[in-house]
Amino acid sequence: MKQPDRQRARRLLTLRQKGPQFRWHYLLRSTTLRLTVVAVAFACAVAVFAPHEAYVNRMTFLFVGILLGRLARDAMWLKDVVDGYPFLERVLDWKRVEQMAAVGDNELSSDTSTSPAGEQQ
Repeated sequence: MKQPDRQRARRLLTLRQKGPQFRWHYLLRSTTLRLTVVAVAFACAVAVFAPHEAYVNRMTFLFVGILLGRLARDAMWLKDVVDGYPFLERVLDWKRVEQMAAVGDNELSSDTSTSPAGEQQ
């Protein structure tokens, strides 16, 4: 679902106040649904191959590897976001972000006379 610009602007302002932080609970909360899908797929595969015990052992290692790989990938992505924040803070027009957080989405979409940097087109 697409986030409204107003909500994104408010999140950016909150990020500006608190600063970027790497938090494991955010990472786990944001990937819970995807990890659940992988776990269900693994459970179905175990049910199919249950009569063959050798497959179950191999699949357990495969499943653990997939989970650890996904968590490592997501942790690296979150670390890149945190590391890239100083650049984001320098290039953003914070007055425009505050303006977007203050007005409604309908009012914002009708204001197309200025570019994102606040210059006249």
